[in-house]
Amino acid sequence: MSAIGCVYGIDIIPHLEPINYESGYLKISGYVGKISYTKPNTTYQTLLVNGRYVIDEGISKAVYSAYEEFLMSRQFPFYVINIEMPSSDVDVPRDTYSNESNA
Repeated sequence: MSAIGCVYGIDIIPHLEPINYESGYLKISGYVGKISYTKPNTTYQTLLVNGRYVIDEGISKAVYSAYEEFLMSRQFPFYVINIEMPSSDVDVPRDTYSNESNA
């Protein structure tokens, strides 16, 4: 939680609720903002998969839909969610850049 305070400001800490879920090979942990704590954009939404920052519209929309009936226009929920799962189950796009030479 101290890392969240360092990134987003210590004033955010009282507005957070912990989340923890584990089932088989999947573990979801982190924090979500209370319904009364919203932000004007999605900049305050952090998703980590196996410790790596990713942007996933599906997760963002799922969290938004859970809050939707409580949100005012142009407001978004805050979250920091970490998903841990086997690397073999993570779909990662191939790198388009390589610093290896073809020569």
